[in-house]
Amino acid sequence: MSKTSTPYTPASTSTTVTGNEMFSLADEIKKYKMKELIDFLRKKKDLGLDDDDLEIFRKRKIAGRTFLKMDK
Repeated sequence: MSKTSTPYTPASTSTTVTGNEMFSLADEIKKYKMKELIDFLRKKKDLGLDDDDLEIFRKRKIAGRTFLKMDK
């Protein structure tokens, strides 16, 4: 009996199909302005971010492209 599991897939390989175009989640996030990014992160309950965490993004004016470059 073999055991199978779903391998971890980073956000950069997630895709959304719109018409004939295929976008990765990272490509989509790159386009987000600060408010759009905060709204997106607020909806992702599994990240465990609270309003204080999201306020840091607002104060530092972090937008999508910058967010993807962050490592801490």
